[in-house]
Amino acid sequence: NQVDDSQSKNTNDSQSNQVDDNQGKKTDVSQSNIDKQTNNNKSNSNKQTDDLESSIYKQTNDLLKLLSVFSTERDGTNGIIAARPIKVRQQLYGLLGSLGFANIIKDGHKEHPVILNIKNKLNESINKFRSITDQKKSKKHDDMATNLVQELIRICFFRLKVQEPAVEYKWFPYNHKIDPNLMEERYAIDENNNLLVELCSFPLFVSNYGKQGQKVYSRAYIVCQVSR
Repeated sequence: NQVDDSQSKNTNDSQSNQVDDNQGKKTDVSQSNIDKQTNNNKSNSNKQTDDLESSIYKQTNDLLKLLSVFSTERDGTNGIIAARPIKVRQQLYGLLGSLGFANIIKDGHKEHPVILNIKNKLNESINKFRSITDQKKSKKHDDMATNLVQELIRICFFRLKVQEPAVEYKWFPYNHKIDPNLMEERYAIDENNNLLVELCSFPLFVSNYGKQGQKVYSRAYIVCQVSR
């Protein structure tokens, strides 16, 4: 009987240890799944934050198309209603033009990844032709690059669309025919010369390009070549 009791006790202890091990493994797996889900949620949340500008830009364009149709194809529309999509466009792009790609303050304070990526590529290209050893000077140039990239994106993609009519920019390709009304160079462009574009270093800013009511805000800056 004593042997049987001892064997029974050992069996119970073994089963108890096995249950504890199984419960421990289940707990570890559950905790691992929770940690994984938490990390995934955090990653998705960060991605959504990083992609806000892109999402707003796309949905703004979709909304404006719908509003344009809605305000012109429903009975009872008038000039005031027809102008509402313009007001919406100006307000939404004005907001993007002020805050677009600014530093992200969620979970700390960090540079927007789009700006950081472009800035790093810009600095990498420039650093092939320069070397800055002074840390203060290096930081100053780094900050200048950040502001430059931010403002360029805000102007070209957002602020131009606040204007009415909306302004667009246009780069002229190599061998494009010279148009003095749209282009300028260091030297005066003679309309009678058979000139073509060799390089366009600054774009044309214009509204209603190629349409009635075309308005030039800033002519493109180009380098000419003589057609052969």
